[in-house]
Amino acid sequence: MRKLSFIMFLLYLLLSCPMNSVATANTEDKKEDETTGEAEEYNELGIKIGTEVYGEDISELSEDELKYIPKGWRDGNIESEHPTEYHNGGVFNALSTYPNVNNYIRNLSVSEVEYQHKSMFEKFNYRNGYGQIEGVVAHETANDGSSITGEISYMVKHHENAFVHAFVDHNHIIEIHPLNLGAWGAGRYANQRFVHVELVRVNNFDQFAKSINNYSDYIANILYDYNLGVNSAEYDGKGTLWSHRAVSNFLGGTTHVDPHGYFARYGYNFGEFIDLVTDKYYGLISDRKANTSKLGHIKTSGTHIYNNPVNQNEYSIAGNKYMNQVFYIKSQAKVNGKQFYLISSEPSSKIGTVGWVKATDLYTHVHKGVDHNSKNFTILGRGVAYSKAWGGSDDKVYDLSSYSGSLFKVNLTEKVGSNLWYRGTLKGRQVWIHSSYVGTSVESNTSKLGQIKSSETNIYKEGSNLSSSFKAGSTFIDKVFYIKKQLKILGQTYYLISEQPSRTKGVIGWVNSKDINVYDHVGIDKERKTFTINGTGKAFDRAWGGSKNLVFDLSNKAGFTFQVNLTEKVGNNIWYRGILDGKEVWIHFSYLINKEKTSKLGHLKNSRVKIYSELIEDSSSVIGGDKYTNAVYYIKEKAEVNRQTYYLISQQPSSTDGVVGWVKADDMSTHGHVGVDRNKKTFYVKGTGSAYGKAWGGSQDLVYEDMSQFENQPFNVHLTEKVGSNTWYRGTLNGKTVWLHSSYVGTKQEHRTSKLGHIRNANVQIYESIGGKARNAGTSYTNAVYYIKLQAKVNEATYYLISQQPSSTDGVVGWVKADDMSTHGHVGVDRNKKTFYVKGTGSAYGKAWGGSQDLVYEDMSQFENQPFNVHLTEKVGSNTWYRGTLNGKTVWLHSSYTQ
Repeated sequence: MRKLSFIMFLLYLLLSCPMNSVATANTEDKKEDETTGEAEEYNELGIKIGTEVYGEDISELSEDELKYIPKGWRDGNIESEHPTEYHNGGVFNALSTYPNVNNYIRNLSVSEVEYQHKSMFEKFNYRNGYGQIEGVVAHETANDGSSITGEISYMVKHHENAFVHAFVDHNHIIEIHPLNLGAWGAGRYANQRFVHVELVRVNNFDQFAKSINNYSDYIANILYDYNLGVNSAEYDGKGTLWSHRAVSNFLGGTTHVDPHGYFARYGYNFGEFIDLVTDKYYGLISDRKANTSKLGHIKTSGTHIYNNPVNQNEYSIAGNKYMNQVFYIKSQAKVNGKQFYLISSEPSSKIGTVGWVKATDLYTHVHKGVDHNSKNFTILGRGVAYSKAWGGSDDKVYDLSSYSGSLFKVNLTEKVGSNLWYRGTLKGRQVWIHSSYVGTSVESNTSKLGQIKSSETNIYKEGSNLSSSFKAGSTFIDKVFYIKKQLKILGQTYYLISEQPSRTKGVIGWVNSKDINVYDHVGIDKERKTFTINGTGKAFDRAWGGSKNLVFDLSNKAGFTFQVNLTEKVGNNIWYRGILDGKEVWIHFSYLINKEKTSKLGHLKNSRVKIYSELIEDSSSVIGGDKYTNAVYYIKEKAEVNRQTYYLISQQPSSTDGVVGWVKADDMSTHGHVGVDRNKKTFYVKGTGSAYGKAWGGSQDLVYEDMSQFENQPFNVHLTEKVGSNTWYRGTLNGKTVWLHSSYVGTKQEHRTSKLGHIRNANVQIYESIGGKARNAGTSYTNAVYYIKLQAKVNEATYYLISQQPSSTDGVVGWVKADDMSTHGHVGVDRNKKTFYVKGTGSAYGKAWGGSQDLVYEDMSQFENQPFNVHLTEKVGSNTWYRGTLNGKTVWLHSSYTQ
């Protein structure tokens, strides 16, 4: 990060002074601007209304979205991540004399990673949670003459404006922020997804190459450790390895274009860097670096086991040798988008390894150590004891049916998927036993909701004393209880029920799991949401409430707004807590109208489909009829009502303009609708299909029904979109803007050639450009030979570019269909000087294989036995032609006319 000039620093101090500070959530919503005396408005999060960052009004962002915006920027002090970065990449003269960087560093060592995590940096998760990294952004500091320590020091001082995860130079890799947490490195869209790594500028090529070696190695390790694989996002905005420029191009929220300009200074480019990171990543695979912990079983005996997944041509077959047993998996890797696991007979990625197996060929579970605490259990007399957790038949040690009641002394507890396994001693041998095959009173935490089934249900005061109980009676039925603890005793499960979401407060007692209906209870989020009541169901004071928890009958609340502040999951059902009519209540998702943004195109399935003006049940509707069928509609909004999905259809790509109404999803044929690019392209019409006013149009959208009239004409495209898995192009055809399916157009494939050709007759068309204006050959262009140095294939038709000179640029006449030409291959033989003698037959031409328009001497009898001095020999088809001097003129003679 480049240091500010003195003036910029003063400006920073002025912008940071108290009079410009942002109101906090506890201050008033308005403040008086001391310079103008006018009141400034702030939102509930303390952001001044209208504060823009890279063209986005951040005062409209939610609290969750705002955490990816630097704190300094939220105050209106927008400071670039690279304050003096060369936004065009800098003006450098890349020297072609520099060595190839990737070759230069091939045998160089890499610096050790130094960890200097800074406590003052903001702590926040990625959008998918803690450690959920989606890729790495490669930056460079844009600051000549700085040092890695200076860059870190500057960032520490200005961390509220920007900070990254790590800095790299030729001697150091310094990680200053935990990778599992986000950083403010490249705009909010990148900050919520990626790790950010800065390359410090150095002073010469040797230092640059060494810094690239450190840089690529550190990034490759991140991509490997987080099982992301190497996939460049540089050209499509999809992948795991991003430049800052790719973030600017595809995600936005920033305008920077590093590190390309700095790379170019040393004759290096980002594509070479991608190759280097890939090589480093493959090296980690070859080194079998540990980066996971799983157990796995091979699915079939035909499974391929690879020595290295990078080379999938070399493998062995699992056979019966590797079936029916569990393997340790301590290394995983993605290669070309496919997941591979390294299986081993030992809990190691180095010892006991068998080879790499595709993830799809394995049954796997996450393998985690729980504790090394000593425990005593009793064998229940069912199941099997294994030599490894989650063992197969080849790992079997004991059938436990004969050990019922035996003591099992545990020394290690592990989790395989969601299952607990215990390692301990049984009859003098160390074995693994699944938790369901042993018994004791084991308490554990849980999160469920429950309703007691009957008033006769026993409620136990203590889980350890089941002799002391009382009946539920009418007091404890028809209402929901929180369950935060469970107890397992000799195969029976008991739940601790409470009036509050607590293990200690509001506790009633223990209930056998057989006597209570329960669902898992999971918090989803605390995001604010707004729904509309659809007029069905009930509202409760707890999620999944019973009759004693009733607050409202919702039949008279249709159309009311419901402001949500908490979302939870009860079993498979979503429940929302929020404010309705002044009271805090819980409402099931099926009683709400949930509108969401989407992007689809759709057709009504038939003319009987109903179109609704509103989503409330009693809303009016119209029948689609001929007016609305056989036409495509834009769908930018969808809604869920009583488990029924509706789409808002519109004649324009908008949820407000051109709206027709709401239609049930089941009554529509739809496809996802995604913009691809606005790049200009030229295709050529095949002459099949139809052209429409909208992508995926119906008969009402037809512009040109019969496309045969435009066969091979150019189609100039300015917009590309995807409808489902189909690509559609918008462009100009015959003066009109139309949409064509990708299958109705083709490309022009040009390549060099060397032929001579004659136009077959005077009616042949000569085109200025393929598909463009044409003229008849007439007598002017027939009976003459032409040079053909370029040919093109458009759809299924081949065209030749004919010229009066041996060039594709000089003397050009135009394009002619191959079927309208007689042609032969045209090859130079040699330029050796030769002397022949004229036979006196045939004719002499101005070009090899000439026509009547190329005649020089029609009657050769006058030159019989005269010498013909040749200086060029060529082959036309299988015929040899000589160019030489005859009677003072340069002419071409067929070999059969000489001796």
